[in-house]
Amino acid sequence: MIEDNYPERRQIREIEAELRQNTLNLTLIFTSATIWLIVLIANLFWGVLPMFVLAVWVTIQCTALVSFWLKGQHLAWASWLLVAGLWLANALSVGQSSIPSTLYLFAAVGVVASVLVGGNAAIAFTALSTLFAALLMAGGFVPPPVGISAVLIFWIVVGMNHIALNSLRQTLVMMNNFQNYIVEQVRELRERRAQLAQLTKALVEATEKLEYANVQLRHARATAEEARMMKAQFAANVSHELRTPINLIVGFAEMMVSAPDSYGGALPSAYWKDITTIYRNGKHLQGLINDVLDMSQIEAGQMAMVKEEVAADMLLLETADLIRDSIAAKGIMFDIDVPDDLPTIWLDRVRIRQVVLNLLGNAVRFTDSGHIHLRAWRENDQIHIQVKDTGMGIPPQEVNRVFEEFYQMEGSLSRRHGGSGLGLTLSKQFIEMHGGRIGVESAGIPGEGSAFWFTLPLVDQLRASGHGQRGSLIQSEHKRYFVVLDDDPVMRQLFERYTNKHHALSAQTISEALKLVRAVQPAALVVDQQVMVQAAADENLRTLLDEAASITPIIQCQMPSGRRAMQLRGVSDYLVKPVSMENLETTLKRLAIPIHNILVIDDDQDIVRLYDRMLKTLSPAYQIRKAYGGAEGLAMMNRTPPDVVILDLLMPEMDGFGVIDAMQAAPALNSIPIILASAYGASEGITPFTQGELIVSRSDGFQPIELVRCIENLVDALRPANAN
Repeated sequence: MIEDNYPERRQIREIEAELRQNTLNLTLIFTSATIWLIVLIANLFWGVLPMFVLAVWVTIQCTALVSFWLKGQHLAWASWLLVAGLWLANALSVGQSSIPSTLYLFAAVGVVASVLVGGNAAIAFTALSTLFAALLMAGGFVPPPVGISAVLIFWIVVGMNHIALNSLRQTLVMMNNFQNYIVEQVRELRERRAQLAQLTKALVEATEKLEYANVQLRHARATAEEARMMKAQFAANVSHELRTPINLIVGFAEMMVSAPDSYGGALPSAYWKDITTIYRNGKHLQGLINDVLDMSQIEAGQMAMVKEEVAADMLLLETADLIRDSIAAKGIMFDIDVPDDLPTIWLDRVRIRQVVLNLLGNAVRFTDSGHIHLRAWRENDQIHIQVKDTGMGIPPQEVNRVFEEFYQMEGSLSRRHGGSGLGLTLSKQFIEMHGGRIGVESAGIPGEGSAFWFTLPLVDQLRASGHGQRGSLIQSEHKRYFVVLDDDPVMRQLFERYTNKHHALSAQTISEALKLVRAVQPAALVVDQQVMVQAAADENLRTLLDEAASITPIIQCQMPSGRRAMQLRGVSDYLVKPVSMENLETTLKRLAIPIHNILVIDDDQDIVRLYDRMLKTLSPAYQIRKAYGGAEGLAMMNRTPPDVVILDLLMPEMDGFGVIDAMQAAPALNSIPIILASAYGASEGITPFTQGELIVSRSDGFQPIELVRCIENLVDALRPANAN
């Protein structure tokens, strides 16, 4: 049947069939027991059983036995047979007993039919009973009142029974639906329990993997820390190995250029140009070495810049002179078109010179004949610089790749023309650090060559000079200015070089800082804590702090000054190699004492000879004594105490610190000024002596969100103590 196609209806029918079977069993038992009870009562009442009772008993018993036998195979037939037998037995009873009240038992037959066979069967048997009652009334066997009341009872009982069975059916449907819902929920619960078990297993596996990753991370961190320490040690070693020889090259070249008379007479003119070239290129190499070493030691996140006010035309002409001989050696014409009226710009001289040298060097390598043209011009608020050649050119499909790291057009060309493939990449980084752009134009046709160009933005003149009228400098929210007050040029250079998001304006004296604060109204004033200690006794410093506190926060910190760090060890001044004659002269003047006898202690004899020549050039009256070790220097001091000691820090047997400790322990030597001149950079000298303390103060306090942002930025910028 179509109904059987629906699972829910099929389940209801199965439940009904099971209930009918159980009801049939009970009905059979009840019917058999009842008929036996009737027989016993009739026997007691009449003594001898009437024939109708015996007929009824036989009919019911036979029907019950046959139904019992059929129910296991054909439940419906067994039910129909039982109902029909009961109806027939009651009809015999009514017809033979002449007892009208037995007519009412047809109502019970209707109830049994409704339960065992169904509503339609109950109606059919009730209709048959009604017809039978009508015949009896028509034949005069049953009085009409009895017959009519019996018929009414038939239909009332059947109707009420139908209503009850319908309610029972609805209850079964609800119970079945609820059972299905419970089964579905149990199934989902089992599935989710299985999923939860899988998730738990996956979580356990993920936890194990995370623990393994944490172990690997700890190993990687330890490896990285070891690599960082090795890098720092390597930087210190390279610092000593590179700075010392470059100091000798630049120092002697400087002496030959600036003081040729110290060699007993002027240099021959044929040597002059070569010595000047050596000195200029040595200074350039010196600047590059210092940047590489400082970057490694201070662990800056990117290449540092030292910006200064530079005449653009002079920078380009000086750079062109560095490579002019190489161009002439290949027989190539070198055209320079640099106007004299180019403005001064604020830039890193070493970086831009390196960019121009890279572009000119590439032009020389890839040009065999023709000419190279260096051109510069101003356009709006930018300076354009172009290097054009008549070389082999760059294929159009590779123009966009020339600024990639290690890019070279062809292996054969690389071997022929040389180069590492990093020059243009570094040039692009340097130009972008200045806020400019760099590019190339080439058709890839040999003989037409290439044209490399870059732009540099013009600088605000107040930024270049550090002076101006109040309010003339507009500070944006993303690029602001702050003033750094420090008498150590290394510290001022540190802020100027490694400040990325904002601009650092440095001041050497309190008066310079006061002018900058009044003119610029900076975002902050940065001062050393030792300077703050002097505020009570210095009226100018109090004025600076009072005016600054009214307009800007004041940041106090222990500046990582190598000079002051060494002063804590009893050192008067601290110089980092390479040492120029100008720096040496400035340092001696800063001592402000009469100087006649100078003792130089250094294990490098060439360095000692360089200092000797520099000092004699500064003043022929200086008496220079030389010691090539710490113990030898102490012995000479004990014999004749000098006015000043120039001391190297890194020496065999007894190093510079050992000499300092011995001098401080000797009453006759502890007052002698000491000037450290060592290849050790700033970070090696400062780290053991600089305390990690930072104080930010503002007269009007901090807003809550400002305090949160300040702490958040500090957390981002600082490393944990155990990372050091």
